[in-house]
Amino acid sequence: MSASARGTVVEPGMRVRQKTGLNKAILDKGWHRLELAPHNAARYTGTAIVKVNPALPSQTCHECDHTDPESRESQARFRCTRCSYECHADVNAAKNTLGAAGHAVPACGDLAVRRSEKQEPVRAARRAAPHR
Repeated sequence: MSASARGTVVEPGMRVRQKTGLNKAILDKGWHRLELAPHNAARYTGTAIVKVNPALPSQTCHECDHTDPESRESQARFRCTRCSYECHADVNAAKNTLGAAGHAVPACGDLAVRRSEKQEPVRAARRAAPHR
């Protein structure tokens, strides 16, 4: 995102000043601190932080581990070219990321298929109709 917009002598870049300002704003945000925050919180809870390469989980089949860019048909659709496994592309990528991190299921349950038993029950006050 922070690549230069200068261009070359033959083909000079466009809107170089605006791009320079954007680059400074991006790089000034302190991405290292953003990465450190979960690590610091994990120390207190005894949780392990695992970095997963974000490039391949969206192209890898969760069922047969076959990796093919053609399997990602669209932004939302994944269909494996080897075993024909079909799933929402983000759900497939989430399952692969969890598997790479060594987790069998997500912390809150079941990837939004139904309400997880691990979550607190909905209180009666929330289920009641709102007062007017």
